[in-house]
Amino acid sequence: MKIVKGDIVYLRSGRDRAGLSRLRKATGLEKREQAEQFRTQVETMPMAEQIERANTVAGVRGRVLRVLPREGKVVVEGLNKVTKHQKPRATGGAGMVQQGGRIEMEAPIPVSRVMLVCPHCDKPTRVGMREVDATRTTLSGPKQVKRRIRVCKQCGADIERPTDVAQA
Repeated sequence: MKIVKGDIVYLRSGRDRAGLSRLRKATGLEKREQAEQFRTQVETMPMAEQIERANTVAGVRGRVLRVLPREGKVVVEGLNKVTKHQKPRATGGAGMVQQGGRIEMEAPIPVSRVMLVCPHCDKPTRVGMREVDATRTTLSGPKQVKRRIRVCKQCGADIERPTDVAQA
């Protein structure tokens, strides 16, 4: 899977052609105002409406909190909010009780509904892969390995994984 935890993604719809034409007509200031308005409304919308509206509003982006590769889904910060009603229950030892109530959380959305945002050109983009030779240090000495790097299809720049950037 080319999207990993910590990536910034753009919520997109599949085939809303009318929404795209409205988006191209809007000016920069209008786009920002629409995006802010959308972010305030998104908490109460059902997921289908979020996906439909996201294509008409520029700048609907979020950080990936969790990737579920077996299910082909991702959890994006601030999108697809659901309310879970949880009963109080005993956890652990004596007197330990987990509090119940209404818990708001983000639910997974299909990975096909999001696009990775290139940090260099700041646009939603498709991702290609490129292999490079790298040297890894092991206990028995340096070892030559092939490493796969994500590449932006629009600007051609390498896209580092957030986990790689944090280690460097």
